[in-house]
Formats: sequence, structure tokens, C-alpha cells
Amino acid sequence: MKCIECGTQLTSDDVGCYLKFKNRMATEYKCIPCFAKEMKTTEEYLRERVAFLKRNGCRMFPPEK
Repeated sequence: MKCIECGTQLTSDDVGCYLKFKNRMATEYKCIPCFAKEMKTTEEYLRERVAFLKRNGCRMFPPEK
């Protein structure tokens, strides 16, 4: 799967972040850097949110190993 904006290969974190914060019914996704630009925030902030959600068991993200 690729980012609809830049074409970068997506990770499960990219997809989960887009689903969690943008549209849970989406079938196309943006990578975290492109999504951060759209949301007018930083990539670092979104990655911190993803890490927080993983630590707290959010099912949209696979657990950290």
C-alpha cells in the first residue's frame, strides 16, 4: 500500500494513525509525514501519539516488540 500524496510505502503505524485520527472507514491512506502536514502538526507529535496508543493497547496499532 502506498501514500496517496507522496507514494511512499506505508507502514502499519501510518495506516493506523490515519484511521484513528482522520477516517476510520478510509480505504486510501497518507504516510505520517504527509498526514502531519495536512493536520498542521509535527511528525514527531503524531509518532508520540502512536507510541502512547500502542502502550495503552489501542487495537488499531500492533503491539511494540
